[in-house]
Amino acid sequence: MSWLRTLWQTESQPIAYAHAEDLTDDESSSALLAAHREKENSFRLTLAQTSEYASSELFRDNFEIQKRISRTFEHKKKGHMSESSDDNSIRPKIRLETLSSTLATSIVWIAYFAFVFALLLPYFQSEGYLLETTAFPGDICNKPTIWKSDQDLVPCIRIDTQHGNAIWSARVHDVLWYGGSINLHIEYDQVKMLAQRPTQVVDSEPFRWKSTTVLDFDWTLYDLIDGGVNKKKQVASEFNQTAWVRCFAKSGCQDTKLIEFPHESLNSESNGRKSYFIQVRFHGRYPNLISSPVIYKLSYPKASAIISELIIRAIFLAITILALPCWLRSVLRFSGAWSALLSAQRWTLFLGVVLLCWQNPIALIIESGYSTSPRTRELSECCQAFAEACFFVGWLHLVDHQSGKTIQKSLFGIILFIITSCMALPGLYITTTSVHTFGILFQNAFVMLEFFRLTMLLYWVFWAVQLSWTSASYLKSLSYMSTRYQQLSYRFLALESILILSYVFVMTIFRCWSLFQIWFLIGYDAFLQNAIENFLRLDIGQPSLGKFIFLSVYVYLLLYVHLPPICPTNGRMSRAASIQIREEKQFAHSSIARSQSFCIETAVWLLELSWQAYFDSPGQPSESGYGEVNLEPYGFELIAQLRNSAVDTHVLIAYNANMNRLVVAFRGTSSRQNWKSNLRFHQTVLWIKSMRANRRDDCKRRLKRILSKIPLFDMALPRVHSGFWRAYMTVRSDLKRVVRLLLDEHPGVSTYVTGHSMGGTLAILAAYDFTVDFAIAVEMYNFGGPRVGNPSFARDYNRHVPNSYRVVMDGDIVPGVPKFWGLYQHVGTEVALDLEGNLIVDPSFIEKKLQVGSKHKLATHPSRVYRSALALCFDKLVSENP
Repeated sequence: MSWLRTLWQTESQPIAYAHAEDLTDDESSSALLAAHREKENSFRLTLAQTSEYASSELFRDNFEIQKRISRTFEHKKKGHMSESSDDNSIRPKIRLETLSSTLATSIVWIAYFAFVFALLLPYFQSEGYLLETTAFPGDICNKPTIWKSDQDLVPCIRIDTQHGNAIWSARVHDVLWYGGSINLHIEYDQVKMLAQRPTQVVDSEPFRWKSTTVLDFDWTLYDLIDGGVNKKKQVASEFNQTAWVRCFAKSGCQDTKLIEFPHESLNSESNGRKSYFIQVRFHGRYPNLISSPVIYKLSYPKASAIISELIIRAIFLAITILALPCWLRSVLRFSGAWSALLSAQRWTLFLGVVLLCWQNPIALIIESGYSTSPRTRELSECCQAFAEACFFVGWLHLVDHQSGKTIQKSLFGIILFIITSCMALPGLYITTTSVHTFGILFQNAFVMLEFFRLTMLLYWVFWAVQLSWTSASYLKSLSYMSTRYQQLSYRFLALESILILSYVFVMTIFRCWSLFQIWFLIGYDAFLQNAIENFLRLDIGQPSLGKFIFLSVYVYLLLYVHLPPICPTNGRMSRAASIQIREEKQFAHSSIARSQSFCIETAVWLLELSWQAYFDSPGQPSESGYGEVNLEPYGFELIAQLRNSAVDTHVLIAYNANMNRLVVAFRGTSSRQNWKSNLRFHQTVLWIKSMRANRRDDCKRRLKRILSKIPLFDMALPRVHSGFWRAYMTVRSDLKRVVRLLLDEHPGVSTYVTGHSMGGTLAILAAYDFTVDFAIAVEMYNFGGPRVGNPSFARDYNRHVPNSYRVVMDGDIVPGVPKFWGLYQHVGTEVALDLEGNLIVDPSFIEKKLQVGSKHKLATHPSRVYRSALALCFDKLVSENP
């Protein structure tokens, strides 16, 4: 094997320091002393046994733990076992810090799915899904007195020319006691005349009405006793009602709500299904003057829908009642005292209590039919208004991490509560069609309060955005790792706030726009009536089921992520989320110990070897090389340096005899040929396993090759970037020959594969190839490497090479490519690094999207940036853990 070797005389032991050659003598001595101190282990006692977050900052208490363990061991030997105190200053403080990336991502998506469900639920509660609808004819009666008959009543309208009225009457059966409504349906193409008070509008704008008609009417509802017409009892009535029939130029006439049966009127006497007699008396104009035929639609909720909604609300209420004490107990046990609770936890608990009020147990009692007294309804509305105001205040405090303007926030909540209560309490005795029973002064005051309330909601949206922006600037000025619980809490709230702020803003603007549109197109009277109707329909009583579920789920998620962190019960570290500062010297030759975690010291010297891969062997310069390679400072000897001029692939093979380590380092992009390889984005099927198959697998291999030509099966096979695969294939044969010789010569050698940029992708292919062909354990560290293969390849790779780490600099554009959706997927565990030396292993969706900058910068990709940041991280942790 001498013909492949270039021997280098190593005079010193390996230096576990990032830039030893750049240090002064004193600094080098300090580094060497730090590197050869007593044997060390990195512990993560606050992590659970799942794939979780890990960060370099969280291991600053490592030596305190070591000291406590040492003291405990000494006391145990002497027979004096003492309990050591726990250091609460550095360990994770909320569960969001210790959640796995998959679980954290799932939590975010649960909130978004709940939001979409809340938006779609009104559609499913519409006609044909959760509503029963019965159509009644509105034709003119053949006999003037048919509506007085005791026989089967045929719905029709009787014209009373003497008094100038038209009376429509109908008998309905099996109506659920939870209420309903009657809508007037008119086909626009059957419109035969306009009313005497129409509003003509230009037809050029499709959102405007071509005509409107005003109908004045009274209505009365009777409870039929024993199903007869003569034996009836009046249960509800409204007088001096007004309805606006609006017809669009292109889409036809809207269904107009004539009657909305109040729940309490139908509920007060009996439960279950009933039969009713309905009478509508039109004054002057009546629908048959507009169109023929006329249809009256009676809509009321299905029994299954009502019962299901009550059960769902009761279940969520029970969950809240049970969860809040358990949550508080868990947090207090972890913190030790109420004063030790985090500010975010206190306000999260506040929102939990507010949610309990907002779920409104009193309203649930009313809806169940146990109480319909006016005092109970008033208490229910006050509870609802109080919870709404407190929610807005609590949210402002949650997003404000500087905790300022407490008085202003409280004053905002008090004013909002007073306004909502002043509108809600009179609104209990107004139906959507009884506006004219109140004076014009009351109507104007009611509408003014409504618009003042909507203005406060818009102000709240802008205030929350301003506080979020201020908090973001404040948190950016702090060290990320030392305030990680605050950073993650804020970022989670930022992702979720998008939903709530957008919903409140859009709905408020839409309500204002639709009301002012009515004022402009029809008139002020219609504006008043619609404004009051809008508030009564949307803001009085229980919130919609969709909004109820969304806000409940949202607060539950907030409570969950602000629970105390998950702690292991058996004292073992979490494998995937653990991190080490220094290598475990006592297990240097054991691959089992090495595979437990990401090691910063290992990453430092592997990055240096990746940097050395850009240099050439002595006397063999290349156009893309930076000079002559020098591995002596790192304790390695150069075994071979392979190259291929066609695609300019370079690979460095080095061996450390003292540590029995073999390193294969690939050169990254540094020439035109490399860029040509990078731009070959199309994929090719990976046949590494088939290449080593024997004759018995020949048929299977042929079948796979046939299936690879079928597009559907082709995508299911492991596929990789064709340019990277071609670049690797040019050196594959010689590389595997050299590695095979080294494995035979040095049994038990620890094998590492590394590379920067394009070299990182070749390192992935080599690690996979070595593991499959040589059946050895390989550790892969790459730096700033792009994606290599499809999801099928990623799954197969992760199964064969579990100890793979991709170090990604914050903002680096290269790891974000190729971006073809579904065609490329990263392998291994991501390690996020920033310029300040902060490091996160396996960042979650939240940290990837909000802490890690968007990948659009080339300036953060060069290896010198990675070397500087990683060395800074290592130096900082070593200095803080002497």
